[in-house]
Amino acid sequence: MYNKLFTKILDSTIWLESNETRLVWITFIAAMDETGFVPLASAGNVAGRARVTLEEAEAALKILEAPDLKAPGQEHDGRRIERTEGGWVVLNAEKYREMVTRVMIQEQTRRRVAEFRKKRRATPSNAPVTPSNAPVTQSVAVAETIPSADAGRTGVGTVHQVFIKGWTDNFAAFWHATYIFDGGKDGSAVKALLKRGILPIDLLELAKRAWAAHKANPFLFACKQAVTIAGFASQLNRIQLELKQPNENHRQPASRNDGTYNDKPLTAAALSKVR
Repeated sequence: MYNKLFTKILDSTIWLESNETRLVWITFIAAMDETGFVPLASAGNVAGRARVTLEEAEAALKILEAPDLKAPGQEHDGRRIERTEGGWVVLNAEKYREMVTRVMIQEQTRRRVAEFRKKRRATPSNAPVTPSNAPVTQSVAVAETIPSADAGRTGVGTVHQVFIKGWTDNFAAFWHATYIFDGGKDGSAVKALLKRGILPIDLLELAKRAWAAHKANPFLFACKQAVTIAGFASQLNRIQLELKQPNENHRQPASRNDGTYNDKPLTAAALSKVR
């Protein structure tokens, strides 16, 4: 799964450094969170995690914090990390995170498609695979968005497009209506969602759960906002809370209404009025 990431590291100038420096760098890549923050408070902590001596860790940190003279013209002058309160920040973390995300999406999609095809082969040819009015499974929705080898070179745009395609397909299958994509609000919302470090497949599944919860209980305020990508992104934390404790969010007071919807259940016919 991480072959592309490791190949990128092998081809970079970091692989011209000492073994200890390479170990510290790989440790930082493995330990960083979705923002690139590495919660190792001191060189001693780094040494312990990377399994090098304190002196080796201090030397490696100096190299990683310094400009990369072997390859001038890079972003941040080739500096790979920066000291911050409580640890370090990997300066090009987003590049590595996007690379890993693309590979993970392709791997999960491959597995889901393989499972779908296996089930389809096991289904008798004279039996319907899916009733015409049944929701399309996540496997089918994502199977149509497998990036090709060339498409993978387009970077984060590919992940962005995979998410939008999965959303519109799932929306149509669940609500029996066409989703009207708002390029401004929804486009920015997709970028914000992908920066959370959650796989697009998991985000799409969470959205489907929110739709189902709202359908069952129209008074779940946050889940009701999930009918749009922008609403889903802005209420993601509350949506997760509502899904964990749906009974505690049975009704929202009228004053919480933002004016976009009324307090009536949102039907498929009313979806056209969301925009």
